[in-house]
Amino acid sequence: AFRDVVFSPETIGAHLHQLSCSMNDKLILHSGNVLLSADSLLHGNISIDLLVSSANNNLTIASSDTFRIATIANGSPDLLTLEKFEIRFPAGARASVSGTITDVMRLPDSHMKLSFQTTSVPRNQVMKVVRIFNDELDLPEFSPVTVSGTVQNTIDHPLLTLDVKSASGNINLSGSYNMKDRYGFLDATFLNLKTGDLFGNQLPEIITGQVSWSGTVGGLNELDGKGAVHIK
Repeated sequence: AFRDVVFSPETIGAHLHQLSCSMNDKLILHSGNVLLSADSLLHGNISIDLLVSSANNNLTIASSDTFRIATIANGSPDLLTLEKFEIRFPAGARASVSGTITDVMRLPDSHMKLSFQTTSVPRNQVMKVVRIFNDELDLPEFSPVTVSGTVQNTIDHPLLTLDVKSASGNINLSGSYNMKDRYGFLDATFLNLKTGDLFGNQLPEIITGQVSWSGTVGGLNELDGKGAVHIK
């Protein structure tokens, strides 16, 4: 059902209630609010607040699978400011993104300057998000984790920094990927990584070191390059 619908030359909006909208049998949209306002020069604001769920193969939903997505943005196609894109998990954990995107209509040559961060998120909540995109991908058994970082440069050549902190170990990473020639590089340092807990007790208890890699990337199973690992 659509309630409180607003439609005018400058504003479009509605309250969404008691919906059952499935996206690839992965996400189900229940309710929310959407509001878009803009002038003749396309300067305006966007506000979106949605209640969604991740579903299993039988499309059954538990309360622990429901989370909220909120977005607030303003500006124009020349400069779009993302004040907040936030995912709030049932247990209270949050993940958010903010920043700017310039020349939005010139994708993939648009420039971006985004930062992201999370509160402490347990593995089971991370896996609920991962399963939306890949049913087969599994992650090691890690302690609750906080993540922060930045994404900059153009859409088709992003530069990434990532900082991961957990009782299972800390990782600091930087890298880039050029979508046109599929070339990327990665530099990472890891501190007090509890590999025995993460990957099995047959590995060393705790390690610290560095990893570097560069080459072409066609997919997770299509890597062609060279790298090095240094363990301290």
